[in-house]
Amino acid sequence: MTKMEKLEEQKQYIRERIKKLKGRLKEIDSKSKELKNLEIIKMVKTLNIPPDELYAYLKEGAINPRNEELKKYESEDFEDD
Repeated sequence: MTKMEKLEEQKQYIRERIKKLKGRLKEIDSKSKELKNLEIIKMVKTLNIPPDELYAYLKEGAINPRNEELKKYESEDFEDD
């Protein structure tokens, strides 16, 4: 086997390995997302809030961390320099 053939064989092996690893990574990402979603569901269930109240709470943005930033921004008085 020539050096070129060995290199081509190694390249093919690495390509196949990368393909398998990408598939495995996709599976792990999917499982991770599923576990995060289950944890969120578990946390929401512990609140014992009826679905309509939860919807209203989320709709008004009480959980959105950007709301506090926006409130600060809107309440600031801007002065011209």
